[in-house]
Amino acid sequence: MTNTHPRIMLQTPLRASDPRPRVELCVWREQLLTDTNLPYSLIMGYTAGYPASSTRNKIAKLFLQSNADFLIMLDDDQWPLLPPRQFLDYVLLDYDVLGFPYPSLRINAADPIPWYPSPPTALGAQEVDAVGTGAIIIARRVLAAIPQPFTDVFDADGIFSEGEDLSFCRRAREHGFTIHCAFDKPVAHVKPANMLLLWGNSRWQKELL
Repeated sequence: MTNTHPRIMLQTPLRASDPRPRVELCVWREQLLTDTNLPYSLIMGYTAGYPASSTRNKIAKLFLQSNADFLIMLDDDQWPLLPPRQFLDYVLLDYDVLGFPYPSLRINAADPIPWYPSPPTALGAQEVDAVGTGAIIIARRVLAAIPQPFTDVFDADGIFSEGEDLSFCRRAREHGFTIHCAFDKPVAHVKPANMLLLWGNSRWQKELL
């Protein structure tokens, strides 16, 4: 990548029914506003809507109307463990799509705390088939090539079959782009509890962070 001072849009999708981001994410974002030596042009915003696919498409449209080089989406209930400056530095690696692993909670599932795409390791950034869109960096060239990039998929009977995150990654790969995940940089995911801490202290833990 030749541009060492890329333009970044940082967006947080919010639920229309409860458009309030977590305090932890607000604090994390506030640190960016106090960094007077940030080597990036930064556009920050919150966008509310429903369903999630619509909100993400709204964000993609805002992004393409701007002059930003990279879109970073951080959901309202997630925030990186890395300091903001170090997290933003990942744009310099110029991946097409770069996601970060995070735990979630699935009641009555075989593994109640699954990871997207899989548990954190010390492998660094690796190519994968798909990542979740809760914490993701996307280059402009990807969104410019894919119309309506975030689309829920339903089968012939109208039954939900693929979420907007998986369909986006699949379509990106069909357009020749690659998907990577920074496996050694997990992101906190807060529901009623911090899922990252819950996983780290649960009987379901398969390996250490």
